[in-house]
Amino acid sequence: MLYEEARKVPGYYFYEYEAGAKGPMALPGKYQVRLTSGGKTQTAPFELRLDPRVKVSAEDLQKQFDLRIQIREQLSRIADAVAQIDDVRAQADGLSVRLADGPDNDAIRKSASDLDQKLLKARDEVIEKRILANEDSLAYPARVDIRLAGLAYSVSNDSDSASYGTRHASV
Repeated sequence: MLYEEARKVPGYYFYEYEAGAKGPMALPGKYQVRLTSGGKTQTAPFELRLDPRVKVSAEDLQKQFDLRIQIREQLSRIADAVAQIDDVRAQADGLSVRLADGPDNDAIRKSASDLDQKLLKARDEVIEKRILANEDSLAYPARVDIRLAGLAYSVSNDSDSASYGTRHASV
């Protein structure tokens, strides 16, 4: 009952903010589930309903949902940008390696190295790739991605509060 999660940077350890990258829970309403197997498809209706003990307006749920979608999209944009940056860095490095020695090619290598440093600086503004385990989050600063995931987590689907109500599915 969750929407698709944010795209991620391959091999990047998102540690304790992983839950912030999940997609938002579907809003109360009527839905269909579809199962296809062996060339046959079956569908069944179901309804997501708000827990009746929780008093929250549909408008508040919609605002929370919209915010979670916006954060998810920003996290996905960060992952896409990082993938592009890493790809361009790899291409520049590959070019530098393939060039023959010589003064003209030294200038190209220098330009490729300068570009690599600029791209690395831009990437390091939005993610911290040195984080490989939970404890590493103590040694390195939180970047934009972690701040966004933390925000998503703080408005997550896991609390019965004015900004969220538990939903139940019935078929």
